[in-house]
Amino acid sequence: MPPTSTASLPASEAVDTISGLVVDQNDRPVERATVRIQATGNLTSSNKQGRFSLCGLKPGKIVTVSAWKDLYYCAKRELPVPRNGKTTRERTQAHLAAVPDERHPNYSWVPPTGENSCYSCKPGVTQVWLENDAHSKSAVNPRFLTMYNGTDINGNRSPLTRFI
Repeated sequence: MPPTSTASLPASEAVDTISGLVVDQNDRPVERATVRIQATGNLTSSNKQGRFSLCGLKPGKIVTVSAWKDLYYCAKRELPVPRNGKTTRERTQAHLAAVPDERHPNYSWVPPTGENSCYSCKPGVTQVWLENDAHSKSAVNPRFLTMYNGTDINGNRSPLTRFI
């Protein structure tokens, strides 16, 4: 039996469930992935077989189910919550792709905007991030770049640290 979720609706409205499977890019089950109804506290973890159940959902509503685990990209699906106490099973499948290791010789940094970027798939979320989050401005902030690159404001390398 998959783990159950923390319900975010009152018991009188919480009657329906979405169940499914979290797998990696090779269709192997992903254990301990966090699965949630986005923008709510309704979440659970996938079990050893990659299975999960999210209950306490309002019937007939469309929800976004997201799955995430460390070292994987986030995956999401929009689904209608079933009506009449039924459970949506197995058609809810989240495919998680592994995040490339930054030391991998083929890894390349991808900017948040442009072709094949975060913006190309999720323009609304990326735009909010670009406008409101200090992290989005770090790659153009001269102070951050001096720390990241180990240089002064003019691009001169700092001396190596010596331990005594």
